[in-house]
Amino acid sequence: MLSTVAHVTMLNSYRGVGVSTMPSDRGDPAVQGQVHESATLQDVKGTALRNGATAGNGADVGTGEDVTFANSYWAKVPSAYRPPARAALDRWTRANGTGLVLGDLEWDQFSKIALSDYRAGIQVVKGQQASFVGAFLQSTVVRTDVALQVDDVDGRWGMALAAAPSTCPRAGTGSPAGCGSRPGSNCAARRPPPTAT
Repeated sequence: MLSTVAHVTMLNSYRGVGVSTMPSDRGDPAVQGQVHESATLQDVKGTALRNGATAGNGADVGTGEDVTFANSYWAKVPSAYRPPARAALDRWTRANGTGLVLGDLEWDQFSKIALSDYRAGIQVVKGQQASFVGAFLQSTVVRTDVALQVDDVDGRWGMALAAAPSTCPRAGTGSPAGCGSRPGSNCAARRPPPTAT
């Protein structure tokens, strides 16, 4: 039940790390056979096009520490690896990618998370059995349309963000307008621009 992914660098990943996302060996859906406890992601980095990490259906406290998803990892490799142009990577992930997709995790703790150039940095989704409860410390999300998108969270305990600077200037504008509830902050789903009255 305990699992660890540590000291991994991904260059050309579509989906980076998946925790309790697949059917079991018997073919049972993840909700019936893939519960995990205390999953650990440590020193995981790289370029993941669609999702950096997706996790759900967790019981007990998991941790994520020193996790970085950025297009620079693939774009800067030697030419023998045939890296794409950085601008092409950024265009694709800004239109299609999410750094972290988190479902029903119970009290998971994330520290030193760095995500960049995604449509959404962190998306908290409805879980298979419960709702997300967790904490982020010293995490940075930059160059995204939405830093934190909360679709569902446990109403009793919620989630905590501490020492978590994030900005999301809209591409080409350099302005955080519409990114969140106050200038320079985007720890809320992007809101539509105000309409003139």
